[in-house]
Amino acid sequence: MAEHLLPAALALFLWWFTTGAILYLDGMRRETFRVTLVAATAVLALSAWSLHATARDATPAGAVLAFCGGLLAWGWLELTFLTGFLTGPERRPCPAGLRGWPRFRRATLALLHHEVAILLVAAGSAALTWDAPNQVGPATVAVLWGMRVSAKLNLFLGVRNRNAEFLPDHMRYLGSYFGAASSNALLPVSLIAATATATLLLAQAFAPGADPFRATACTLLGTLAALGALEHLLMVVPLPATALWGWGFRSRAWSTELEGSCDPSGLERLLQAVAHGSFGRVDRLQGEARAGNGWVRFDVAGGRPSLAAMAPRDDGAQRVFAVGRVDGARLRAAFEACTAA
Repeated sequence: MAEHLLPAALALFLWWFTTGAILYLDGMRRETFRVTLVAATAVLALSAWSLHATARDATPAGAVLAFCGGLLAWGWLELTFLTGFLTGPERRPCPAGLRGWPRFRRATLALLHHEVAILLVAAGSAALTWDAPNQVGPATVAVLWGMRVSAKLNLFLGVRNRNAEFLPDHMRYLGSYFGAASSNALLPVSLIAATATATLLLAQAFAPGADPFRATACTLLGTLAALGALEHLLMVVPLPATALWGWGFRSRAWSTELEGSCDPSGLERLLQAVAHGSFGRVDRLQGEARAGNGWVRFDVAGGRPSLAAMAPRDDGAQRVFAVGRVDGARLRAAFEACTAA
C-alpha cells in the first residue's frame, strides 16, 4: 500500500506547494522578476539533468525524480508566463463586443509565445528520454499540458468561477478574454476526460502484478490527473479555490495613485474599513496623500489603522501601496470616492 499512498501524497503536496510558490513569486514587485527568472532557468537546467539522468532508471525512486523533473520544467513555464516574460504579441484587453473567431484569434495571440514554449519544453523532455524505459517526466508534462489547454478553453468559453485573482496585476488584461457564462458544453467533456485518465492510470497502478516502478509512476500521474479533474470542478462549484493557497497571495502588491485631496474623515473611515477586512485580507497598507489643508501618512498593519501629519512631498505624488489578498478594484474605487468628496 505504501507504493500507492506515498506517491499520491507526494503528488498532492507538490501540486499544492508549487502552485502556491509560483503565485507568491509572480505576485512580488516586478523589479524582482529578473532574479526570479534567472533562478527559474537554473531550475529548468536541473530539470533537464534530472530527466536525462533518470531516463533508464525504472525504479520507484527514478519515477519520483522524473516526476519532480517534469514539475520543475512546468514551473518554469508557469513563471515565465505569469511574470509576463512569455505571453504573446497581443497584450491589450479584449475589445468590448468582440465575438466568435476574431475573439478567439485575439485570445490565441495573447498566449501564443507561451504555447510555443510549452511545445518546445514538451519536445525537449521527450528528446531527453527518447527510447528509454522511464517516461514519467514527459508524461508529467503531457498531463499538465492537457489540463492547462482544457482549462484555458473552458475559461474562454465561460465558467462560473473564473478565479481571475490568480492573475497578477500586470496580467489582468487576460481576464477580459474569459467568457461570461456560468458553464459551457466543453466543461462536462473535460471533466469526463480528466476523470477517465485518472481512473485508467490508477487502475494500472493497482493492477495485480504491477511492478513497483509501474505502481509508483501510474500513482503519481493518476493523482495529477485527478487533481486536474478537481481544478475543472472548482470552475463551477461554489468553493473558494483561492483559500487553498492563501499564503501564495501574500506577496501580491497592489498600488494606485491618487488625484485631488482626500476628505480627512472619509479617509479615516476608509482605513477602518480596510482594517476590518472590507476589501479582502490586507496584510499591510501604506500611503501618503493630501488631506484637507495638509498632507498625511497613513498605515494599516496588524488590523490597526494609523494616520499622521507629514510635510508635503516635493514631487506632489500621492500613492497607496498594499500587500495581501486585496480586492484592488473596490479599494481603488473607494480611494477615488474619498478624494472626490
